[in-house]
Amino acid sequence: MIRSVFTGSWAIKRLEEGPLGPHSDSYIKLVREMGYSRSTIRHQAILMGSLNKWLMRKKVELSELDQLQVDRFIRTRQLKISSFVRSGNGVALNLLLGDLRRQGVIPTYTPALDMSDRAKVGRDFGEY
Repeated sequence: MIRSVFTGSWAIKRLEEGPLGPHSDSYIKLVREMGYSRSTIRHQAILMGSLNKWLMRKKVELSELDQLQVDRFIRTRQLKISSFVRSGNGVALNLLLGDLRRQGVIPTYTPALDMSDRAKVGRDFGEY
């Protein structure tokens, strides 16, 4: 799948190495099946490669990848590229997280339950 999107060996290498490497074909297949254009798929693959490189540099294991880590990556990239968030990268990274969750590679997102008295009253009222 990767080779159908890129011809340059540096891009392929960036995607094949690191914690996301074994899952890059699955993600590219997903976005292709969703009907994304070739240029958008290339952009998302480059984004995935950047996240992959960031995970290696920060020594983040794939099992630790979650929304918090993605948000950190986005903030880091936003400091370097001002248009980073506005160009749909958050959506692409959420698609990637969803794909990794469906494969069982990372845990399913479970929001923290607010245990305060106020939240408990609200939950109890909602059940009433």
